[in-house]
Amino acid sequence: MKGNSGKDPATVLVVDDNDLVRDLVVEILESAQFNVLQADCGRQALELIDEQPTDCILLDYNLPEMKGTEVLAQIRARAIACRVISMSAQPLEAGGYLSEKAGFDGYLRKPFMPDELLKVVSAQVEFLD
Repeated sequence: MKGNSGKDPATVLVVDDNDLVRDLVVEILESAQFNVLQADCGRQALELIDEQPTDCILLDYNLPEMKGTEVLAQIRARAIACRVISMSAQPLEAGGYLSEKAGFDGYLRKPFMPDELLKVVSAQVEFLD
């Protein structure tokens, strides 16, 4: 992981329309020394991605206005080198399958424990190194 190899800490963008979920994820990631950005919708996420390099994106699958799959398509169209993890309350079998089929790099089922969140994000960031 960037943060453990003497480089700058990895930057993670958290995209979720639920303030409580987003704030909790941000708090967990910041406590683990990640640089964290946050957005409450797909449009805001894309603006942040265009402005600042991001290593990993935690993206709510069921965002209002612009679904997570639409945001992912925009990210891939921009050829941005980052890992994108889908977050959803769908069971692993359904949510994980749909996320993989859509082209996400990983899947987190809500609700998740802090150690599970950190394990998944760390694995995706290490993939970039």
